[in-house]
Amino acid sequence: MTKAWTPNKIVRVDREGDRERASDGHSRYGAYVGDRELKFRAPDSEPPTPLEPIEFAMEAWRVACSPVMSPGLVQWRPDLHRVALELTGEGRLAVVVTLPLTHRSVMPGVPWNWDDWQRYGLYTEDGYAELGLPDLKGKDPLLTVSAQIRYAPEWTLLQANATTGIELVEECIASVEHTAATINQEVGPLVSRLLGGGEK
Repeated sequence: MTKAWTPNKIVRVDREGDRERASDGHSRYGAYVGDRELKFRAPDSEPPTPLEPIEFAMEAWRVACSPVMSPGLVQWRPDLHRVALELTGEGRLAVVVTLPLTHRSVMPGVPWNWDDWQRYGLYTEDGYAELGLPDLKGKDPLLTVSAQIRYAPEWTLLQANATTGIELVEECIASVEHTAATINQEVGPLVSRLLGGGEK
């Protein structure tokens, strides 16, 4: 059985779940894209023209992720808090991964009675558990530490051709899948190295 998550696989595109949750039987993500078609067009273009590849990839990813779409077409590993795209000051497309770190793993001098990130329940996906803020109890302080990895891979971005309809939806899905594959290949090993793991 193929694992959903590995040390280097930090995002996935849930096409099956997207179809199952679709009111049209095809794609729930497609309905979200259809409601936002103007966002995928170059401003004030006549006739309508698609966004440039970087802007198109960013918009397709943004719509595919929570909080726009929840649950999203894109899912990130439970032990991560967010995987987003942003534009750098030099105009490059960067990946931003936000992940909680237990303070005991990065700051050994923290007193034992200070609270830390708390695991939600006993359930894990392939050994990766979701971490959240615990309730404050008594007089013990709570200390949480998060890290952000920002990295701009050498992208090969897809050029969109469609501005409406099913063709636009298919190009958005292709862009999201391509972006996810690049993130897993280029950024997954960086996350794994930070967490002290390696590909199994």
